[in-house]
Amino acid sequence: MPPTGLYEVLNISNDADVATIEKAFKQLSLKLHPDKANISTIPPGGTETTKEKEARERRNHERFVKLAEARDILTDPTKRRDYDHQSQRAKKSSTTQPSKPSDSRKPSDSRKPSDSRNPSDSRKPGDKANEPKRGDPPPPTRQDTAAKPDNNSHTVNRLKECIEQLKYTLSEFNRRFSSAPSSSLYREYREILSFFDGMIDSATKLINEVMEARNRFYNEGETKHLSYAYDAARRTGSAYYTDARTLVPDLRAALRRDLHRADLYRVFRTEFKRYLRIGK
Repeated sequence: MPPTGLYEVLNISNDADVATIEKAFKQLSLKLHPDKANISTIPPGGTETTKEKEARERRNHERFVKLAEARDILTDPTKRRDYDHQSQRAKKSSTTQPSKPSDSRKPSDSRKPSDSRNPSDSRKPGDKANEPKRGDPPPPTRQDTAAKPDNNSHTVNRLKECIEQLKYTLSEFNRRFSSAPSSSLYREYREILSFFDGMIDSATKLINEVMEARNRFYNEGETKHLSYAYDAARRTGSAYYTDARTLVPDLRAALRRDLHRADLYRVFRTEFKRYLRIGK
């Protein structure tokens, strides 16, 4: 299901242009950035437990991620068109309520359903004739008839989390310096952006591969070959998440350091290249 309320997140109308979206994002990001929100949302007197503080900071982070996600989707023409289309479909389906089937039985019709058992069949539950024979399959249970669980949700959720973390780090990187990079550093800047885009695209492709392998496994038959393909897709996604989890904290640590632009670019390029060597 697509994210809902992206226009409300940015406090803009549905027909807002890109310039309006960027302006709204900039204004709100100055207020909702976790570094500022974590200070402005401290309760009066500063009395809160460690758990309450962690929950408050987590909410601030999730709110900012939602803000960045809204901006990324609404400034991309293809993503925005898909989002608007799916939102309209969801709105139409929610307003269309199926009518309840009428009950044709009369109130006076209180007859009990007839017992279709043969009167001569007077076996009791304790009779041996009524007991299941050896070798008969057990009766189906609720667990047997229930829908199969979505076993790939853990891997997919990890990859989605990875994408959010990368997008958040990218937005922090772009806001680190107010001015554009000089011509001597522009090549390094574009290279870093391509690293981010490549990792986000790779995670998105892995999500699609896991979902496709899962659907084939359950819809086309739970064969050994499809089971192996499904497990392989999940292992690849988990390995990607594990490697990326070591990269993002290092990038954020570099952003917290007081580095000049050239030094920060050098650190980012070094960390990305180290990650690419690990992933080979």
